Amino acid sequence: MPDKTLEDRAKPFNYAGMNMHVVGFANRRAASLLALERTAVVRRALEKAGFHIGLQSVGGTGTYNIDADVEGVTEIQPGSYLFMDAHYHSIGGLDSEVFSDFGNSLTVLTTVISHPSAGRAITDGGNKALSTDEGLPEPKDLKGVSYHPGGDEYGIIVLEHPNRRLDVGDKVEFIVGHCDTTVNLHNTFWGVRRGIVENVWAIEGRGRTD
Repeated sequence: MPDKTLEDRAKPFNYAGMNMHVVGFANRRAASLLALERTAVVRRALEKAGFHIGLQSVGGTGTYNIDADVEGVTEIQPGSYLFMDAHYHSIGGLDSEVFSDFGNSLTVLTTVISHPSAGRAITDGGNKALSTDEGLPEPKDLKGVSYHPGGDEYGIIVLEHPNRRLDVGDKVEFIVGHCDTTVNLHNTFWGVRRGIVENVWAIEGRGRTD
């Protein structure tokens, strides 16, 4: 029999991060079930060797409603659901082309600092404010426009058929493209409810990877 200390530590983990953003629910389900079957093989081997498996922790936001129904799974590891982002929207939900199971709670507020032409506005939200590693941010409550990073400090808003006028000094709120890497760029969360700031929280892990 294995050492009791080792037996207590036999807890299979399977966070298959590569499956979280597979586009299309059926495709994502197939990919996740394959990963979980491999975890089950490991679990059976451990149990055969005499280990007691009390916890099987798997999955994440993109597969939360797939993995929770698999026999043997005792815990799932969703994190991004708390904030959500524009990229997660694009992977598709169970009955929709948009993954909208959770609302967007993380946005970045930018300011229009220049209006060089009728079809373009410049904001102070560039790569240092809005991560674009997994997709572009989406302006909230502003339709008929598209965003493009204009370098580290600036963002370009292309005004195709905007639903409102943008002048210098106006605010544009963006749903972030990737919540994880955008949080890392900022020092503070501003907790806002119905337009009122209710809480201010320091981002203690800002700039850290440990």
